[in-house]
Amino acid sequence: MPQATEAWHSPVKEAELAATCGLLDPAHSQTPEIIEQVAAVIDHRPSYRTITPDREIWREAGVLSGTLARTQGYGREQRRRVLNDALLFASARKYGCAVLSRNVRDFDLLQQLDPSGRVMFYKLGAEETVRQNLTRL
Repeated sequence: MPQATEAWHSPVKEAELAATCGLLDPAHSQTPEIIEQVAAVIDHRPSYRTITPDREIWREAGVLSGTLARTQGYGREQRRRVLNDALLFASARKYGCAVLSRNVRDFDLLQQLDPSGRVMFYKLGAEETVRQNLTRL
């Protein structure tokens, strides 16, 4: 029988979700409903299952994202995006967790820079595969 896997969350991802609300057109009729749905997702995450990046994680993420920006020729916008990914990656690595992501491009490169970090990739429509892989952790 498969064991349940603990899901941990990051305020980094919560900020990315919340940024979506700020990007929405306030005049659009569906904006209030979408903001409500995003807020519900964020509020549904239990605070006791949150890993907050500390000073050490921020420093490591800065080095990782800077290295990627240099080696991949990332511009300003890409550097901000990859810093968030590096924060997630470094946080998960420090606490022995795996990152679950569809972002193969950045997380594969981060894992190449630091093979001690674990990442599990998925694609949309592959929910059953994700569940099977999570039970193996």
